[in-house]
Amino acid sequence: MKIIGGSNRRKKITGPQSRKTRPPLSRVREALFDILQTRIPGAAVLDLFAGTGSYSLEALSRGAKEADLVEIDQKATRVIQENLKRTGLEKKARIYQGDVLKVVEQLENEGKRYDIIIIAPPYFKDLGNLTLKAIDHLDILNKDGSIMVQHHKKEEIISQTDRFALIKEYGYGATHLSKFAYRREGEKS
Repeated sequence: MKIIGGSNRRKKITGPQSRKTRPPLSRVREALFDILQTRIPGAAVLDLFAGTGSYSLEALSRGAKEADLVEIDQKATRVIQENLKRTGLEKKARIYQGDVLKVVEQLENEGKRYDIIIIAPPYFKDLGNLTLKAIDHLDILNKDGSIMVQHHKKEEIISQTDRFALIKEYGYGATHLSKFAYRREGEKS
């Protein structure tokens, strides 16, 4: 695996050492950053279900200010640490090892706020929806921020929460990306 764009373009990063970790395909990673390209420079990024850390590494390489990565698997967090060190980006990132739904509450308690939240959970466990609903009740996304949810095309992702609405869904083979943002004033729930 390699970083696709930015200052670390073409640098190799370590892939998964476990069958539990499913890194995004290069074309999906590239598509996500094409969608968010104007939002990346200077952004604070939250990478949930971080796996190998490839989304955060790509964001930092493209000019994101900082990234927080949340991953429950200990082997995957070691891979993330290796990848951050390999790319020289470790000073711009913080890894939280633990359950995503608990860590997002901790992040709110720490006063953290993000411009971009990426949710890339294991497929077919409804974790995309559960995580969206959890974030909906927290104050961790800046008002002009975006949430990207990676999911299998056969997984049904909710179209809105109390505060967020689906802006657009993009398809890349079996993988889909759903972009969410705060609902506009007057939009019905």
